[in-house]
Amino acid sequence: MSEQKRPYRDYFDSAYLTGDALDAKGTTFIIADKSRAVVENLKGDAEHKLVLVMTSGAKWLSNITNCRYMTEMFGSPYPVDWIGKRVTLAFDPTVKFGKETVGGIRVIGSPDISAPLSFMFAANSRQKPRKVTLMPTGDGADAGEDFAFTDDAPHAAQDGADGDANGDESDDGLVPGRGPETAQAEMTL
Repeated sequence: MSEQKRPYRDYFDSAYLTGDALDAKGTTFIIADKSRAVVENLKGDAEHKLVLVMTSGAKWLSNITNCRYMTEMFGSPYPVDWIGKRVTLAFDPTVKFGKETVGGIRVIGSPDISAPLSFMFAANSRQKPRKVTLMPTGDGADAGEDFAFTDDAPHAAQDGADGDANGDESDDGLVPGRGPETAQAEMTL
Protein backbone atom coordinates (compact mmCIF):
# COMPACT_ATOMS: atom_id res chain seq x y z
CA MET A 1 0.00 0.00 0.00
CA SER A 2 1.46 3.37 -0.96
CA GLU A 3 1.59 6.44 1.25
CA GLN A 4 -0.97 9.15 0.53
CA LYS A 5 0.57 12.09 -1.32
CA ARG A 6 1.14 15.06 0.96
CA PRO A 7 2.49 18.52 0.11
CA TYR A 8 6.02 19.23 1.29
CA ARG A 9 4.74 21.79 3.83
CA ASP A 10 3.18 18.90 5.78
CA TYR A 11 6.67 17.87 6.83
CA PHE A 12 7.54 21.16 8.54
CA ASP A 13 6.40 21.97 12.06
CA SER A 14 4.57 25.18 12.83
CA ALA A 15 2.21 26.12 15.61
CA TYR A 16 -0.09 28.18 13.38
CA LEU A 17 -2.65 27.77 10.61
CA THR A 18 -1.41 28.13 7.01
CA GLY A 19 -3.20 28.92 3.78
CA ASP A 20 -2.71 25.41 2.43
CA ALA A 21 -4.87 24.13 5.31
CA LEU A 22 -7.87 26.01 3.90
CA ASP A 23 -10.47 24.87 1.40
CA ALA A 24 -10.03 26.56 -1.99
CA LYS A 25 -13.34 28.42 -1.57
CA GLY A 26 -12.67 29.33 2.06
CA THR A 27 -12.95 27.65 5.43
CA THR A 28 -15.14 29.05 8.18
CA PHE A 29 -13.98 28.95 11.79
CA ILE A 30 -15.49 30.08 15.08
CA ILE A 31 -13.21 32.29 17.15
CA ALA A 32 -12.90 30.77 20.64
CA ASP A 33 -10.17 32.84 22.25
CA LYS A 34 -7.36 35.30 21.67
CA SER A 35 -3.78 35.50 22.86
CA ARG A 36 -0.52 37.20 22.05
CA ALA A 37 2.60 35.62 20.60
CA VAL A 38 6.13 36.85 20.06
CA VAL A 39 7.46 36.01 16.59
CA GLU A 40 10.58 36.94 14.68
CA ASN A 41 10.19 39.39 11.77
CA LEU A 42 12.25 39.49 8.55
CA LYS A 43 14.96 41.53 10.28
CA GLY A 44 15.24 39.01 13.12
CA ASP A 45 13.58 41.28 15.66
CA ALA A 46 10.85 40.09 18.03
CA GLU A 47 7.31 41.31 17.28
CA HIS A 48 4.07 40.82 19.18
CA LYS A 49 1.23 39.33 17.13
CA LEU A 50 -2.42 38.53 17.74
CA VAL A 51 -3.25 34.82 17.82
CA LEU A 52 -6.88 33.83 17.35
CA VAL A 53 -7.69 30.36 18.66
CA MET A 54 -10.55 28.60 16.88
CA THR A 55 -12.99 26.13 18.43
CA SER A 56 -11.29 23.38 16.37
CA GLY A 57 -8.05 24.14 18.22
CA ALA A 58 -6.41 25.74 15.17
CA LYS A 59 -4.33 28.80 16.01
CA TRP A 60 -4.24 31.65 13.49
CA LEU A 61 -1.51 34.28 13.69
CA SER A 62 -3.49 37.20 12.27
CA ASN A 63 -2.00 40.31 10.69
CA ILE A 64 -3.02 43.99 10.76
CA THR A 65 -4.87 43.79 7.44
CA ASN A 66 -7.04 40.87 8.56
CA CYS A 67 -7.67 42.55 11.92
CA ARG A 68 -8.87 45.67 10.14
CA TYR A 69 -11.15 43.53 7.95
CA MET A 70 -12.63 41.89 11.07
CA THR A 71 -13.01 45.30 12.74
CA GLU A 72 -15.16 46.41 9.78
CA MET A 73 -17.03 43.11 9.62
CA PHE A 74 -17.76 42.70 13.33
CA GLY A 75 -18.09 46.40 14.21
CA SER A 76 -15.46 46.39 16.94
CA PRO A 77 -11.69 46.93 17.06
CA TYR A 78 -11.48 44.75 20.18
CA PRO A 79 -10.54 41.08 19.55
CA VAL A 80 -12.38 40.07 22.74
CA ASP A 81 -15.60 41.12 20.93
CA TRP A 82 -14.81 38.73 18.07
CA ILE A 83 -14.96 35.66 20.33
CA GLY A 84 -17.91 33.51 19.28
CA LYS A 85 -18.00 35.09 15.80
CA ARG A 86 -17.56 33.07 12.64
CA VAL A 87 -14.88 34.11 10.15
CA THR A 88 -14.21 32.65 6.72
CA LEU A 89 -10.56 32.48 5.72
CA ALA A 90 -9.05 31.68 2.33
CA PHE A 91 -5.60 31.46 0.81
CA ASP A 92 -4.73 34.52 -1.29
CA PRO A 93 -1.68 34.02 -3.53
CA THR A 94 -1.22 37.81 -3.93
CA VAL A 95 -0.46 38.51 -0.24
CA LYS A 96 2.95 40.09 0.29
CA PHE A 97 5.32 39.67 3.22
CA GLY A 98 7.61 42.66 3.09
CA LYS A 99 8.35 43.23 -0.60
CA GLU A 100 7.95 39.56 -1.55
CA THR A 101 4.70 38.03 -2.82
CA VAL A 102 4.40 34.84 -0.76
CA GLY A 103 0.66 34.25 -0.46
CA GLY A 104 -1.16 34.12 2.84
CA ILE A 105 -4.42 33.89 4.70
CA ARG A 106 -7.04 36.54 4.08
CA VAL A 107 -10.47 37.15 5.67
CA ILE A 108 -13.10 36.87 2.91
CA GLY A 109 -16.29 37.18 4.97
CA SER A 110 -18.51 35.50 7.53
CA PRO A 111 -21.86 33.72 7.84
CA ASP A 112 -22.56 36.34 10.54
CA ILE A 113 -23.04 39.11 7.95
CA SER A 114 -26.23 39.16 5.89
CA ALA A 115 -25.08 41.25 2.92
CA PRO A 116 -21.79 42.12 1.21
CA LEU A 117 -19.85 44.66 3.26
CA SER A 118 -17.71 47.16 1.32
CA PHE A 119 -15.26 49.70 2.72
CA MET A 120 -12.18 51.62 1.65
CA PHE A 121 -8.85 50.20 2.84
CA ALA A 122 -5.20 51.23 2.55
CA ALA A 123 -2.59 48.98 4.12
CA ASN A 124 -0.35 51.95 4.88
CA SER A 125 -0.11 55.71 4.39
CA ARG A 126 1.75 55.31 1.08
CA GLN A 127 -1.03 53.32 -0.58
CA LYS A 128 -4.08 54.71 -2.27
CA PRO A 129 -7.20 53.36 -0.52
CA ARG A 130 -9.03 50.67 -2.46
CA LYS A 131 -12.46 49.14 -2.09
CA VAL A 132 -12.63 45.84 -0.21
CA THR A 133 -15.80 43.75 -0.13
CA LEU A 134 -16.36 41.02 2.46
CA MET A 135 -19.03 38.47 1.61
CA PRO A 136 -21.66 36.56 3.57
CA THR A 137 -20.45 32.96 3.55
CA GLY A 138 -22.20 29.68 4.27
CA ASP A 139 -25.81 29.23 5.25
CA GLY A 140 -25.75 29.91 8.98
CA ALA A 141 -24.56 26.45 10.01
CA ASP A 142 -24.46 25.48 13.69
CA ALA A 143 -22.27 28.02 15.46
CA GLY A 144 -21.07 25.33 17.87
CA GLU A 145 -18.73 23.70 15.34
CA ASP A 146 -16.18 24.92 12.85
CA PHE A 147 -17.15 23.92 9.34
CA ALA A 148 -15.88 24.20 5.79
CA PHE A 149 -17.42 26.88 3.60
CA THR A 150 -18.80 25.31 0.43
CA ASP A 151 -20.92 28.06 -1.17
CA ASP A 152 -19.99 29.46 -4.56
CA ALA A 153 -19.95 33.05 -3.27
CA PRO A 154 -17.04 35.07 -4.68
CA HIS A 155 -14.00 35.75 -2.52
CA ALA A 156 -13.49 39.18 -1.02
CA ALA A 157 -11.49 41.78 -2.86
CA GLN A 158 -7.92 41.33 -1.76
CA ASP A 159 -5.41 44.02 -0.98
CA GLY A 160 -2.22 41.92 -1.00
CA ALA A 161 -0.54 44.37 1.35
CA ASP A 162 0.79 42.19 4.10
CA GLY A 163 0.64 38.54 4.92
CA ASP A 164 1.67 35.75 7.11
CA ALA A 165 2.97 32.32 6.26
CA ASN A 166 1.87 30.15 9.14
CA GLY A 167 1.11 26.52 9.96
CA ASP A 168 -0.64 24.19 12.39
CA GLU A 169 0.74 21.20 14.25
CA SER A 170 -0.56 18.56 16.62
CA ASP A 171 1.06 17.00 19.67
CA ASP A 172 1.38 13.59 17.95
CA GLY A 173 3.81 14.91 15.31
CA LEU A 174 1.23 14.84 12.54
CA VAL A 175 0.13 18.07 10.92
CA PRO A 176 -3.69 17.91 10.65
CA GLY A 177 -4.11 21.56 9.72
CA ARG A 178 -2.27 21.22 6.41
CA GLY A 179 -3.86 20.74 2.99
CA PRO A 180 -7.56 20.89 2.07
CA GLU A 181 -8.21 17.20 2.82
CA THR A 182 -6.79 17.35 6.33
CA ALA A 183 -8.38 20.72 7.05
CA GLN A 184 -11.76 19.22 6.28
CA ALA A 185 -11.07 16.23 8.52
CA GLU A 186 -10.11 18.59 11.36
CA MET A 187 -13.36 20.53 11.00
CA THR A 188 -15.45 17.37 11.44
CA LEU A 189 -13.75 16.18 14.68
